[in-house]
Amino acid sequence: MSAYRNTVICKTPILALASPTARWRASDIVSSGLVGAFLILVGCGRLYVVSPSNMEPTIHTNDVVALHKSAYRRANPQRWDVIAFSLPTDTGLHVSRIWGLPGEIINLTNGTVQIDGTNVGLPSDLLSVIKLRDLFPPNAVAMIKFPYRVSNTGFFFIGDNLSNSYDSRFWGEVASNRIAGRVSIIK
Repeated sequence: MSAYRNTVICKTPILALASPTARWRASDIVSSGLVGAFLILVGCGRLYVVSPSNMEPTIHTNDVVALHKSAYRRANPQRWDVIAFSLPTDTGLHVSRIWGLPGEIINLTNGTVQIDGTNVGLPSDLLSVIKLRDLFPPNAVAMIKFPYRVSNTGFFFIGDNLSNSYDSRFWGEVASNRIAGRVSIIK
């Protein structure tokens, strides 16, 4: 007996089975859904053009990204999320990836990342993007000492372009209240 015995295959499009009035109602529903999705996007997110190169090759200069302001209302930011945040020293938004979470001790040495004393590998989709050998570019002077303890209200950010990113390695953590939202790439 087939596991698909209760499956019905219909070769006629569903809209062709309905009356002309029902078809019109279906298009109204689709249109309303698109308008609703647009209003949600306008209310909860914004589109931005990225200018610095600290996230290359993930996000290139002049790429368009969406900022999801409500992404962390019900969930906490996770390691490897790409986030937009502001710094106390300026009013612009910066884009980087979360490496360290609140309360963790992060240590960066010789191409190795340790969180709370355990080596942490990059996710497979980032292995070709982030080159750990560039954790400390030549002539770069970190302003913080490692191992670094992230406060209970802070996050540790590093840009994907390790050799050209001015980030938490140099100025420390970012307070959680400075996070503007999660970033997704539009291009």
